[in-house]
Amino acid sequence: MTDIEDRLREDLQKLAERAQPGSIRPLRVPPAGGRSRTVRWLAPVAAAAAVIGLVAGISLASRSARHQSPSAETSAGMPPYYVTLVTTVHLQRTATNTAVTPTPVPGTVTQTAVVRDSATGQVLATVQVPGGNSPPGTGGITAAADDQTFAITNGDGIFLLHITADGRSAQLRQLPVSPDQYITGVAAALSPDGSRLAIAVEQQRCPASGCSFGIEVLSLATGDQSTWWWSSHVVQLDLSWAGNGKQVMFLATGVRLAEYRLLDTTQPSGSLLTASRPMSFPVPPLEGLALLTPDGRAIITSTARTVPGHDGGGTVIAQIVELSARDGRLLQVLHVATARYNKQHPAALVSAGCGVLSLGPAGLHALVQCFNLGRIQGSQFTPLPGLPSEPSYFDGAAW
Repeated sequence: MTDIEDRLREDLQKLAERAQPGSIRPLRVPPAGGRSRTVRWLAPVAAAAAVIGLVAGISLASRSARHQSPSAETSAGMPPYYVTLVTTVHLQRTATNTAVTPTPVPGTVTQTAVVRDSATGQVLATVQVPGGNSPPGTGGITAAADDQTFAITNGDGIFLLHITADGRSAQLRQLPVSPDQYITGVAAALSPDGSRLAIAVEQQRCPASGCSFGIEVLSLATGDQSTWWWSSHVVQLDLSWAGNGKQVMFLATGVRLAEYRLLDTTQPSGSLLTASRPMSFPVPPLEGLALLTPDGRAIITSTARTVPGHDGGGTVIAQIVELSARDGRLLQVLHVATARYNKQHPAALVSAGCGVLSLGPAGLHALVQCFNLGRIQGSQFTPLPGLPSEPSYFDGAAW
């Protein structure tokens, strides 16, 4: 009996050592409705570059955690694969003056989708995505609930990525649609059954009063489009489908407006204001990104608070949290992470490095970037590989 008790003690001790706290969501300031497309492109590019540099520094402090070997078995309900999207700028060096001083100048831009095992992070397949016209850091990726269908958006168009059952092969095809009016990298969501894509759009020719923004739902089988428009200066972000596959949650933000709404996609094209209804779920004070769980009952998002230190620096305490979609009440904290901020990396920029990227089909597993990339099961955070180093930019991940 003593031997059995000793073995049980050892097993419980090992489980306790592996347990980790968990949860929080990234913060992002939505673009103003009246700004030009160029300004909207440049803002996320600059933010992405700074965040990647920040993540590289933070990862040094957590290298031991990143190199821990995760479970070899995929937990029930957890997607078997996750796909990271990375843009790389290939710099060219030219000679200047008589001193022949090498000077880096922008060269070609490539975008790569990498399929990885969700349990181990092992690379299973790599696919090159056309992205030569895409500014770095402005791509986006979203997944269906079948674990095999993904949609990638960038300045060159919309692409469907299909992964084989074993995850070791992937095919990419471009949809026959023009990317001109799509706000790529900002808001897009593939329906649970993989048949439709919801994406934020804007007018191609804006009147003097400003651009109008809207949401378009595109049928991937037929190419049919339904579009709902809002008045100028209102931007739609954070698209996610409700479990019935008929509603899309979005964040409407503008002058004196910030509210989550549900779009009824069975309504005919027309007014987005008329075809949607406001949710009682309140917008977090710092407007963190949010995803609706498949059953529509909860929202996974992030919060952050700062603890000032010395010399203009301090600590950001970020959380991935689950909130009630009905009243915004805190249901549980999924992950907690901390990072330092200073004058070079302000608190708001550091806070933007923590957020939820994708939810599993059952809503029980979350793929997050909270200073490190990782997955959350229950309240346990497991680090995963996939964040690039400079001069590459992280465009997101999905499963």
